[in-house]
Amino acid sequence: MPIDDFVATDRFAVETLAEELVEDTDEIEPLAASVLAPYDPTTEQPHPDVRHKAYYDALDRRMKIIAAIAEGLTIQQAINRVGIQRSTYKKYRMRFPRWAAKLDEVREEVYQNQGKGEWTGTTASFMLTFFGMKLAWFHLLFLKELDRVPLGNILMVLWPPEHGKTTTFENWANMKLALDPTFRFLVASESQGIAQKINGRVMDRMQPLGPTPKYVERFGPFTPQPGQGGQALRQPWTDKHFRVYGARESDERNYSMEAVGARGSIVSARCDQLHIDDIQSLKTVAQTARTTEWIRQDALSRPAESGFTSIVGTRVNEEDVYEELLGDTDLDDLMKVLRFPAVITDHDTGEQKPLWEGHHTMDSLDRMRRKVGSTVWDRNWMQNPGASRKGKGTFTDVDIDQCFDAQISLTHHVGAHLDRAGQGEKPIVYVGVDPALGGKNCIMAVEVDARGKLIPRKIREDIGFERNEQIMGALENVVAWAEMTGNVTDVVIEEKNFQLGLKNDDRMRELSEKYGFRISGHMTGWSKYDSDIGVASMASSFIKKEIIMPNASDDITRHEIGEFRRQLLAWKPGVKGSKLRQDRVMAFWFVWMLWRSRFKSLEGVGSTSQSGWKRQTTDWTMTTSGLVLPKGA
Repeated sequence: MPIDDFVATDRFAVETLAEELVEDTDEIEPLAASVLAPYDPTTEQPHPDVRHKAYYDALDRRMKIIAAIAEGLTIQQAINRVGIQRSTYKKYRMRFPRWAAKLDEVREEVYQNQGKGEWTGTTASFMLTFFGMKLAWFHLLFLKELDRVPLGNILMVLWPPEHGKTTTFENWANMKLALDPTFRFLVASESQGIAQKINGRVMDRMQPLGPTPKYVERFGPFTPQPGQGGQALRQPWTDKHFRVYGARESDERNYSMEAVGARGSIVSARCDQLHIDDIQSLKTVAQTARTTEWIRQDALSRPAESGFTSIVGTRVNEEDVYEELLGDTDLDDLMKVLRFPAVITDHDTGEQKPLWEGHHTMDSLDRMRRKVGSTVWDRNWMQNPGASRKGKGTFTDVDIDQCFDAQISLTHHVGAHLDRAGQGEKPIVYVGVDPALGGKNCIMAVEVDARGKLIPRKIREDIGFERNEQIMGALENVVAWAEMTGNVTDVVIEEKNFQLGLKNDDRMRELSEKYGFRISGHMTGWSKYDSDIGVASMASSFIKKEIIMPNASDDITRHEIGEFRRQLLAWKPGVKGSKLRQDRVMAFWFVWMLWRSRFKSLEGVGSTSQSGWKRQTTDWTMTTSGLVLPKGA
């Protein structure tokens, strides 16, 4: 699986949950249809365009189903109330995973409130029933990913501080050993003492008189039992290493859990899961090379190809262990990466909110931001490294910042600045799609104003989509929004691997016919580093102020455009780590290529005739949609 930075950031993160997952159990905020309806930005009245009425009717039905479940109705009773078939309900679950997760959350809450309090078989229910913990959606996403890491592969998850990183793993370890006593963990931290604390908490829960008696009663015993004689001596029970009672049926010589420190000896240790937790701090950041070598040479060989590895931590500094691993191209097909930022943006409302609602507030996070400073906040809390490297890459802060326009906001609809631009008809909108199944999906709607300049208008990112249908749902959301006051003429899609199928998907063709846009496929790979048409060549458009960057003071614009800016500053062709922060850059580049072929001459590359053109020894052709591609692509 490619490393293309499977980042759980911004508004998209909740939508990654699989259907069986349950988010945190905060009450669902009322979602008034009037708030969601399309409106005319000049009159603030509902927009007369009725093409999207069906979309909002369906949204209203989904909200009513959740309300019905909250009343205690069954699924069948709920769908009967809103007047849909079971098959339609199943399609809703497939197309709208966030809605499905919220629905399951409500069902679990109702179940618990009815006093049943029993384990229903889900991960969320296990944690609530036996440990009394209502895990947040991102905790459950982590556990979901742990459950499906391919043998021999690596899952790395970067967390902000104070978001339950280690506790979530401890929950997983207790659940895993309860369901499979023969499972073997090797836990590594910066020091053995830190790893022992993790083992100790897992052990404490297994004690008959410990903090979780219901857990022990259901799945125990775990500890050495009286009357075992020599058997008890052969069941080690310390926080350095222990073996649960149920593992006695296995002839494995390794422990249920063993604790080691970074760069410690682990010769002969074997495990089903190597878990590396907070392997580095500022105190040891100078030892990055040695620690990385230990992980690659010693630690990763312990699970080998019959187990898997999980790495969790909080960023420490530039060029820390995490960045070294992220930038290693040898791990491209072996490591999946998730990043959780402290602040996300809700898809439906556009509201910024804490990643862990109920534990953090926007005010408390803002206080923390001011305490730690912008560089640490961006890197450690928002998972946006690279912002501090101003002016060292392809795009400079000076060139980007001169394109800012404080009068334009991402909360404005397309064309909201028409009175200043002097444009009288609906503006053209191009949509760039950098898709990924299992990874990070980015969609960007970009307006071409009357002066021919590009203005980012809407940015949507999602993580963990498992079906093309989910990408289609996200795309329709963006297109429908842009169509309220603009005219989406083209959707440009990265065209590699499975994306070839996406471009030709029947659902995509239906969307094309419904909204009247043209579908273009854009080949990437070698061309994104090309000096004339690659990503770096976009720098000239910033220098010439051909791109307008919304820069209003509202939180949404500041956050979304701020992240886009950070990714631009971090772009360094061929340099380790550039792939980690390029999804928005790539989606915008697809649009920029189309815009350049339509509105700009191809400077310095020769003829632009439809029959093709040639630069140096490379043959090119212009497609009917205006994209310039190598012949035979």
